[in-house]
Amino acid sequence: MRESRRIRRVCVTMGAVATTALWCLSTAIATTDRSGSAEQLDGDGYILLDETATVLEADPCAQRLFPAAELTPGTELPDVLPEIEPLVSEGRPVERTIQPADRPVRATCERFSSDGHQLLVLQPAPTDLLEVLPDHSLILDSSGRITFADPTFADELDCPPGSLVGSQLESEIHPEEVDELRRILTQLRADPDTQQRIEFRIQTNTGEWRVLEAAGRNRLDEAPIDGLVFNCRDVTDRKQRENILREQKQRLERFAEIVSHDLRSPLQVATGHLERAAETGNEAAFQKVRQAHDRIDTIIGDVLTLARQGQNTQETEPVSLASIAHEAWATVDTKEMSLAIRADREVEADPDRLQQLFENLFRNAVEHAGEDATVTVGPVDPMHTSTRIGEQLPSGFYVADDGPGIDDTHRTSVFDSGFTTEADGTGFGLAIVAQIAEAHQWNVEILDSRAGGARFEFTEQPVDERLKPN
Repeated sequence: MRESRRIRRVCVTMGAVATTALWCLSTAIATTDRSGSAEQLDGDGYILLDETATVLEADPCAQRLFPAAELTPGTELPDVLPEIEPLVSEGRPVERTIQPADRPVRATCERFSSDGHQLLVLQPAPTDLLEVLPDHSLILDSSGRITFADPTFADELDCPPGSLVGSQLESEIHPEEVDELRRILTQLRADPDTQQRIEFRIQTNTGEWRVLEAAGRNRLDEAPIDGLVFNCRDVTDRKQRENILREQKQRLERFAEIVSHDLRSPLQVATGHLERAAETGNEAAFQKVRQAHDRIDTIIGDVLTLARQGQNTQETEPVSLASIAHEAWATVDTKEMSLAIRADREVEADPDRLQQLFENLFRNAVEHAGEDATVTVGPVDPMHTSTRIGEQLPSGFYVADDGPGIDDTHRTSVFDSGFTTEADGTGFGLAIVAQIAEAHQWNVEILDSRAGGARFEFTEQPVDERLKPN
């Protein structure tokens, strides 16, 4: 067989005259072993055609692959094998899988430039999809319905191999990626020669979200596939690393902004008063310099805290909300305020960072809710949804007060570094709260409390949200 293919390459380079001369030798080598006995005719087959697609010669393997067709010299091939017509009319090397009566055949047509002669190379095509496709493959019909799911793909989703077959792929992936999938399917149907790529989130049978990267091709006309093929790979770990790097980049950008803007103002104040003090010796001017330096020191301390709290938590443990809240309350000058614990609950957290979160929220309440306000800490209970796996909404906790609340126009800004409505505030207290929440992969939302004050609600960030494709 190796010799047969070598001669085929020679035929292509030498043209039709040499092809005709070498044809018998090629056929003999393909069908006879070294001892001179005939091999089983199950290898590549060859058909030599003239410029009108008339058979000049066909070897026994070709006849075996198409037993119902008459392949004798002088036969016009499209008359006996209509499936071949698109190949021989292309005018360029082309490969297709065609479906005769018994089994699919992969056919490659190569045209000789000298006088239009063509060499048709035939190979038995695999009939088992597992032989044809790589691992983690899906086949969809033209409507997007799954007709085949590779067992390794099913293993990835922890579900029986056949359970996905028959369902629409868009019903299995995250709703936010459905429009992109529809666009990809439309493009594949419209332009079969293109390859389209997509990232989508898909849920395992146990409720875990994974991110898959898929390359899709249109093979609707290729037996035995007859569909749109998506070769997939799991990129969940890569997406998680990308998210961490993106968060680190965002923190660096925030710190650069703080250094360039927030520290510049008190430095300019200190410089101005220092010049005045040097000229006049006025003690009040020196006091202004000291106040500016104190503010700089406070900002630097908050920035360092912001940097530390923004790092992802490496070690967490189950901790009591009530216990951590009481410890934080004891470290803050809460004036005449009172603390109420609605109910205790264990949360998975870094206890030191959680205490810092409570301390900052309590200080915020002192500044904005009033010195005699009541602060309430309690759990956020999950609610069941109607998904196929009985998924629950995230659980968490809240910190609320009975003060005047937060104006709607400020709710999107209060977590920004440097935002404050107080003349002497640094604007980092709630930014640190947001960083601690982000490090724990919690969402934080500002709502109205039952008493009309501010309610800060912290809930577990859904895994699918963390893995959202860019």
